[in-house]
Amino acid sequence: MKRVLWGGSLQPLVVSIVVIIVVAFGLLAVQPAKADNLYARIQGVITDPSGAALVGAKLIATNVGTNISYESESRSEGNFVFLQLPVGIYKVVAISSGFRTFTATGITLVLDQVYALNIKMELGQVSEQVMVEASNVQVETTNTQLGTVINGDTIRDMPLIGRNWINLQQLSPE
Repeated sequence: MKRVLWGGSLQPLVVSIVVIIVVAFGLLAVQPAKADNLYARIQGVITDPSGAALVGAKLIATNVGTNISYESESRSEGNFVFLQLPVGIYKVVAISSGFRTFTATGITLVLDQVYALNIKMELGQVSEQVMVEASNVQVETTNTQLGTVINGDTIRDMPLIGRNWINLQQLSPE
């Protein structure tokens, strides 16, 4: 039987320890991947007929599909924002005393969208309403990123060879 003594070369042991330490610190330094923003938001400015900011107006955004409402109030410059709205179709109502009730319908929000809704209130009784239908196409002025949303039906119906997700990139605009 042969006995192995510690008097041999320590170089392989030192190299192994250094490699283990580097790998351990490397794993600790890795940042977890963050998901893209899963919500959208509606923001804008609310003004009176003269163009002055309307402070303290009550705004309500209602998801048409779920009937869940989100409330906001216009601030000192007349600006308002609804943060972290789930995707879907919304109706926004603005109420302020001395002005007609403003209603915008058909606002479709997709992932990570910032929908700009500037409201010009009209003088009148609160019982009177101004109805506005939102347009389907809106120019994105708050984000320089180019993107598209591909719904589940398109993915299921598309003949993806080998179900390769890279083929889906061909559907996005250039």
